Amino acid sequence: MVSLPRELFEKILEYMPIPCIDLIIENEYAKLLFCRRNIPPYKNKWAFPGGRILKGETIRESIERITEKEVGISVSKSVKEYLVGVYSTSFRSEHNRQDISICYYLRIPSITFQSLVINREHYSGCRFDNKPPNSLCTLNKREYRDFISKFK
Repeated sequence: MVSLPRELFEKILEYMPIPCIDLIIENEYAKLLFCRRNIPPYKNKWAFPGGRILKGETIRESIERITEKEVGISVSKSVKEYLVGVYSTSFRSEHNRQDISICYYLRIPSITFQSLVINREHYSGCRFDNKPPNSLCTLNKREYRDFISKFK
């Protein structure tokens, strides 16, 4: 798997959409994990954990890497991922960045707030809740609506 230097990533943003994974993670109490972002494009907004798909990764490998890197959760092989939807979104910042986000739902009964290890570079905090925060980012609002219509 390959991670890009920031300068090269900035150049790619000018020409290519970025493939990403967003994760709706639910605990045993039917509460969802929301994280407050420190970085663009959703700086200071609440969002679902997520990240880029790296070259050479399968979708499952991306899900496992992102959950471990962003919130310190190891996803066991017994946890199944469920497709919520595929979304395209554009931003005015970062060279008019365009992301193609694939959203998955994971139910991980064993996770608790105390078990999270938050990537402080990306998030200022996380919380479990049974409804989204008011300042949930626009893309995740669409994902949340689709999640509710498909799985609840």
